[in-house]
Amino acid sequence: MQEAIRVVGYSGRVVAASWLPGTGERLTLGEEFHLNRVRLISSQSGGINPELADRWDKARRTRALIELLPQIRLDGLITHRFPLDRAAEAYRLVDTSPEDVLQVTLTFGEGN
Repeated sequence: MQEAIRVVGYSGRVVAASWLPGTGERLTLGEEFHLNRVRLISSQSGGINPELADRWDKARRTRALIELLPQIRLDGLITHRFPLDRAAEAYRLVDTSPEDVLQVTLTFGEGN
């Protein structure tokens, strides 16, 4: 968090999109934070912004997700596919050539 505050641009936004361990006693909110007008946003994946909660209940969010899913094209993000019986080879690729890998998947059943 401290590094994000340090490097974000003037009047930038830092989003804590995960649980941050500890109590935050080492977080410094002077210097870069104050002078650069950094905005800190706390996000929670399991909920919705309280400002939108009256308009985006769980049912509406689910409907929107189902409508948007067909538009998401993820196949281009999978760079390698391996049948399960070649899992060791897949892990070796990730270990030895991470620069060549974006996403490796292990396939099961027929059509491997």
